[in-house]
Amino acid sequence: MKQAKNILAAAALLALPIAFTSCEDVLGHWEKPVPATPVATTEEPAVVAAADQYLEWSTTDNKLVAQDIPTGYVSMTDGLTPWNGNYIVESDVTISTDVSISGDVNIILKDGYTLTVKGHVDGNHKLCIFAQNSDATAAGKLVIAPTSMAGSASSALSVSELQIHGGDITATGHDNSSADGDDGLKTSGKMFFYAGKVTAKGGSATGGSGNGGIGINCNGVECHIYKAEVTATGGNSTPGSGGNGIACGGSGYEPALTIDGGIVKATAGDGTFSYGVHSLIYVNSGEFYAHGNSSGKGVRGPLYWNASLIAEGGNTDAYGTVIDNSNNDNHSIDAITYRYVRVK
Repeated sequence: MKQAKNILAAAALLALPIAFTSCEDVLGHWEKPVPATPVATTEEPAVVAAADQYLEWSTTDNKLVAQDIPTGYVSMTDGLTPWNGNYIVESDVTISTDVSISGDVNIILKDGYTLTVKGHVDGNHKLCIFAQNSDATAAGKLVIAPTSMAGSASSALSVSELQIHGGDITATGHDNSSADGDDGLKTSGKMFFYAGKVTAKGGSATGGSGNGGIGINCNGVECHIYKAEVTATGGNSTPGSGGNGIACGGSGYEPALTIDGGIVKATAGDGTFSYGVHSLIYVNSGEFYAHGNSSGKGVRGPLYWNASLIAEGGNTDAYGTVIDNSNNDNHSIDAITYRYVRVK
């Protein structure tokens, strides 16, 4: 009888509605994992031209634009001098002599190749340099580093107008034992650094009372920097003055050094009084650093920067205090009294 009751109870239990109807109710809710959203980055992707193209800065679009390489460009070779016309660097080339520029020159640096000049490059004409990749680590290179003086203080590169649209460009002034050191880059007309990486260093004065060369010597004309990474360092001198990192301003500190992006670092050479930058300066965007030597200052001349930027100060081991004394939408100082200046 007891066994029959157990069988009836079990049958009744099986007849009841089931309280759970799926494995989700048994195991809990489960969803397929969703990959995390990548963190957004502000780094701009590299602009790369095709093999038969080059990159040129468009002032209308404010960016690099790919252009087809025109016909008539001549392949650069070791013995090609003077320069006059259009050239393309499509192999590693070394020129061991001074180069005279007898007419306006355009040079396209193809990716992965280097043009090395072991002499001075000089001429009263315009020089434009182009590359194929906005990433300077992948772009072609131009290295100008004279291995001897040109008879007196000169410049590694001296032209009437300089435009750099890209590439990895280095100009190193030669040291001088009897007069001023060479400048790195010098123009009698305007300078435009649109893109790429530019490193310019003045030569040292190693004897007598000469001064160190200037890293970038705008010679009293405008220098405009857009998206380029520019590093300029003055040459050393004992007992003369160290070279300025960048010198644009003439009387009254004008014309101006204008920065519209990129990163600009200017450092005075060791020696007596000199400056990171001697010029009227406008920093509209980007980063700007100026460092004077032990006697000189970071900047000599009025410095204006956009209100969205931050001026940071520190002690003599960092970048010194910048004071805002303006009453308008921009900040400005006469930075002659400050040895270190940083605007970011």
